[in-house]
Amino acid sequence: MGAVILGDLYVGRAIIRRRSVQLGILGSVIVLILADAVGISLNIFATNPQYVCGVFLFSHQFPLEELILLTFTSYFALIVHELVRRKK
Repeated sequence: MGAVILGDLYVGRAIIRRRSVQLGILGSVIVLILADAVGISLNIFATNPQYVCGVFLFSHQFPLEELILLTFTSYFALIVHELVRRKK
């Protein structure tokens, strides 16, 4: 996570300082949560309660770690996008 934050500072997309970045990440996380919900309802995704912290958000198949992962993935994708855009 530290490397991602350093990358964020390098590309100048500091999440705390830019409202548009926060909204972009939020929108991405919402889409990913909806995709997870569809996958869970179709029994494509499942969670083993033995390997999660035990805090579930929307259902017994959506642990807190999933929300953290989706947020981190969206954040990381934004940084990678910015780095690739700057290389062109």
